[in-house]
Amino acid sequence: NFYICREELANDRPESYLRALEGLVTGNTEFVLCLLSNRRKDRYDALKKYLCLDNAVPSQMVLKDTVSRRNNLMSVATKIGIQINAKLGGEIWGVHIPTKTLMVIGMDSYHGRRILSEDVFVSIESLDSKHRTASVGAFVATTNSSLTKFYSRVIYQRTSQELMDGLAVCLKGIFIQQEISFIFEFVLQTH
Repeated sequence: NFYICREELANDRPESYLRALEGLVTGNTEFVLCLLSNRRKDRYDALKKYLCLDNAVPSQMVLKDTVSRRNNLMSVATKIGIQINAKLGGEIWGVHIPTKTLMVIGMDSYHGRRILSEDVFVSIESLDSKHRTASVGAFVATTNSSLTKFYSRVIYQRTSQELMDGLAVCLKGIFIQQEISFIFEFVLQTH
């Protein structure tokens, strides 16, 4: 279901925007678009933190001046639509891939200075400021034949540990996701 909530604000302070969002954003909110009067970085940062980190809701910030220019309105609206589509998981571009069985995988690691606990993997929730310089492994892999959807995973580990130690966890995660997607698509096609 799609509905628009419009909220008039008395001022453009970050607190005013956040109060309005607190009354509107629920567990069912799929997307938020905010029309901003200017480029205040403190407000932008507060809104993105609240929406992305605190509530995991994709969002698009649009400046009032950007949509006020009548001569560019179609171009601006198209670009905003493309950004929203991408943030909601849409495929905004594609190329012809001759093979349908290709998976592109990327991995990288960062090795900090401090060691985490003796546990090999540490969850994101338990990562605090004293662990922020620990080793971090990043994994991404395409999940469809047009290479436009992907699975990604971050693994926190002891600084002396290599990224390959977490590869099995990443591969297991991608194959579980693929199985769930396959089952879901099969159920949709048969009903």
